[in-house]
Amino acid sequence: MENLLEQDQKALILSHDIKKLVWKLSLPSIASMVLFGLNTVSDSIFVGQLIGQAALSGVALAGPLTAIVLGFGYWIGTGAANVLSIALGADDKKTQQGILANTAILTLAMTLLFALPIYLAAEPLIKMMGGKGEILAQGVIYFKTTVLGAVFWIYGMSLNLIIRGEGKMRKSAMMVVYGLVVNITLTPFFIIILGTGVEGAAWATNVGMLVFSMDGILYFKNGKASFIANIGSFKYDKEIAKKIIRNGFPGFIFNIMALVQAMVVFNVVIKIGNEKDVAFFAAANVIYLFLWTHACFSACCRNQLRGKTIRQNKKRILFFYIQWFVIDYSVLGIHHAFP
Repeated sequence: MENLLEQDQKALILSHDIKKLVWKLSLPSIASMVLFGLNTVSDSIFVGQLIGQAALSGVALAGPLTAIVLGFGYWIGTGAANVLSIALGADDKKTQQGILANTAILTLAMTLLFALPIYLAAEPLIKMMGGKGEILAQGVIYFKTTVLGAVFWIYGMSLNLIIRGEGKMRKSAMMVVYGLVVNITLTPFFIIILGTGVEGAAWATNVGMLVFSMDGILYFKNGKASFIANIGSFKYDKEIAKKIIRNGFPGFIFNIMALVQAMVVFNVVIKIGNEKDVAFFAAANVIYLFLWTHACFSACCRNQLRGKTIRQNKKRILFFYIQWFVIDYSVLGIHHAFP
């Protein structure tokens, strides 16, 4: 049954009007990204309203560093989705069967090699972002707590992106919804009832990411994937792992550049302003980044289209993306020229 669905999906991609197809695949993915961005927005709202300015500023300073942890998930997930999509298009069963095992291994490796050192260096990192006094203390607490859930952040995002690579955009969005609902429900409970402050906000997010990850695991465990998904396997394949790392790394560079930009801006704001200025910028920056989700439109269904059209209709896809690139970045240019 799953193979028939996969064949129908390939036929749809190869024969359907490309503009309508991009919208069909992209809208659920855009919704998924918007919903995922609401995790940060909701944390900022609850922390700012229920705790105070110093806590909001501390969370804001920790945000770009936390995004690096999530960036490892994008690295693995984007790479795995690209490799899977190409393997589906080429009917490469061996690669398809090895995707999830190598995703799990790389998740554990990233957690041990990068997340643990980041946890130990939390205070110097927040200082590097410009943190001082109470803002530094709150930022360190929030960041260290979120890093404790790093394995769920990385693995959940990886699985979500692999599901997007299959073209299951609606399922990808629903995974995010479950995690978001848990996060929004638990954050005020942890802060108000349990009195755990920013630590509680971070734990609520971690629990949401746990639910996010578990839903992805259950999806593959229940045989709903369009390929042979060995979700419990840890069989390492050097070639598949190398392909995942190579294909996903360019996306991780974006997180690094965003961190450098945030580091410069926050240090300037802290140097010339006060705690209120930092809190104001933190709130404005969260909203600004949230509104930028539209910029990812052209990449939403790229993985799905790339692999499935590996041997057919390449010119049709390429021509459309050139058109959309011009339109998309013209809109962004107007947005910056007339904010």
